[in-house]
Amino acid sequence: MNDSQYYAGGNGSIDNLIQSSVNSSMENQINMRNHPRHDDDSCTYSCINDLDYSIVGSSHDGSANQSQAKSDRKQMLDLYLPKSADPSTLPIVVFVHGGGWRRGDRKAYRYYFSAYDVNLLIAMLFATWGIYDNVGKAFARSGIACAVVSYRLSRLKFPYVILEILSSFLMTTAIICGPILALSWIIVRYLLAATVTLCLIQVFSRHYDDVDHRHVSLNQVRHPVHVNDVARSIKWLIQYGQKTKLYNPQSLYLCGHSAGGHIVSLLVLDPSYLNNVGVQSSDIKAVISISGVYNLCWLSRSVLKQFYLNPAFGNDPATWAKASPCNHVVRSKSKQTPPFLIINPKNDFYSLQKDADRFVAILNDNNFKYKQFITPNRNHLTVMTEFNRKQKPCSGNVEEMCLLFIHQCQGNSYD
Repeated sequence: MNDSQYYAGGNGSIDNLIQSSVNSSMENQINMRNHPRHDDDSCTYSCINDLDYSIVGSSHDGSANQSQAKSDRKQMLDLYLPKSADPSTLPIVVFVHGGGWRRGDRKAYRYYFSAYDVNLLIAMLFATWGIYDNVGKAFARSGIACAVVSYRLSRLKFPYVILEILSSFLMTTAIICGPILALSWIIVRYLLAATVTLCLIQVFSRHYDDVDHRHVSLNQVRHPVHVNDVARSIKWLIQYGQKTKLYNPQSLYLCGHSAGGHIVSLLVLDPSYLNNVGVQSSDIKAVISISGVYNLCWLSRSVLKQFYLNPAFGNDPATWAKASPCNHVVRSKSKQTPPFLIINPKNDFYSLQKDADRFVAILNDNNFKYKQFITPNRNHLTVMTEFNRKQKPCSGNVEEMCLLFIHQCQGNSYD
């Protein structure tokens, strides 16, 4: 079957994918069908938290390395492992979180209650949704190992950082003061003072956390640091799987949301990052990009340049072009590059959807294997809530499409 016929084209037809799933007899093909959801997650998977991947070749004892004081706390991952699965055939997904290359964490809420930022409204929202650890849980509950990876982050510069702090201050104040406004203005004044103090502590702690623990200026965390960190985590996971036999490192998939989608796409289309750590693009079975960024140059045409592009990639347009996955498609060899699943929510940011459509068109023109899926009734953030629902996922949601895609890649049924 011709790839362009089998894979959904630039229109991202949902019906095509659902029909494909029906024709593939999903009831018998996807592990999750044979393992119903449990309220007690301990029945279906285990999780190893805070594994340090910063030093490739370090000890792999299955626990967090607490002895390396100089290691960046962002260079860690959480590993989710299904309990009822044969490790020798167990695929693993490496998931990379979003956040515009300067925000986020493998458990997203922690970023918004840390030295990086204090925003109780966003922290509570992400904690309620379980972003992004819900991705690891979803794959593990469906019989697939998953490593949810953090990486070092870029930072805003003055005066733009003041706007971010002010925004967080207003949201935090709303959360703290809203429920008690009717009680006493005196209490509100004390809470406002405490919130201001907390924000000031946050500003100063950024500097001291940098000096005491990171040994590198936060302003120096720019491309290719983010991509190199994820490449290093992939190498670490390959070595860890070979040593522990907890999963099959020869069946490795990449998945990312937003900035994470950019990172995983760039890793396979520009193999230099993986090659630098001794990994080949052919070691990756497939790539899933959710609301990813594929051409950085469009970020330079708006205020996004100061808040995302310049902090993470600097001011040189040549750097933006080189770090754009779409510019490496022509130079990549389609037969040696893993297939892509490109996902966007119907209510995604307009520029991101157009960027994805252009990227898919380039993949199609160069005979790459791909699928495109548009999920309805979701936006750039809520698309991630489709992972790890307690009820069985409905046909055609993001989690199920990812599972189907991985199953087809496992069986090479996309050929």
